[in-house]
Amino acid sequence: MADRVAFFDVDGTLLPPPSMERRFIRWLLARRIIGLRHLGRGVLSFFMGPPWTVARFKMNKMYLRDGAADPFQALGTQFVAEEIVPILRKIALETIARHRRSGDRVVLLTGSLDLLVGPLAQKLGMDDAISCRLERAGSRFTGRALAPHPYGEQKGEALRDHARRERIDLQHASFYSDNLSDLPALRLVGHATVVNPSPRLARIARQRGWTIAQWPDALARRVLILA
Repeated sequence: MADRVAFFDVDGTLLPPPSMERRFIRWLLARRIIGLRHLGRGVLSFFMGPPWTVARFKMNKMYLRDGAADPFQALGTQFVAEEIVPILRKIALETIARHRRSGDRVVLLTGSLDLLVGPLAQKLGMDDAISCRLERAGSRFTGRALAPHPYGEQKGEALRDHARRERIDLQHASFYSDNLSDLPALRLVGHATVVNPSPRLARIARQRGWTIAQWPDALARRVLILA
């Protein structure tokens, strides 16, 4: 079996709300890289499809449809460096560093876009990342996400698949998350920590004996993980 592994959610855990993808959309709009018509076709395709579900909403990336993958990858790297790294929670970085000092592998586990998560994982010196994989047709995005999309039940499925491939004993693994939707993944690990939980998530955590952590929005202006 692989060494101990600590998994970290991103949105609401490593950084305060709103989500990394929502920030990215605003950043693209502000630079007129995408416009309201891109967002509009995403809304239109959603309402013209099968019945509404949160999971289906999360997998709708039509605002990126026909976007050239390589330029958007470069934009994602720029965005993460400029907008995300400066607002990461200091205590989150300290926790990642503590796991690394203990010899644990550290992995991002998030439903955010792979073109954002990859650069973030690199900045943080993470060993791996599980994220939303964007479907491509040749060199362009189709506007759809590939399954399993790491959200809700599929986040647990993605975690199990990763553990199977990497021969990880999840009973010796940790997962840090703030979100009630991550219960399927939190239940799989031996050491679950809920960060700034809602009252309902805190109640579940107390019932299950999980750690409850309060991570203030103190920002790390520079990343110390690689030092």
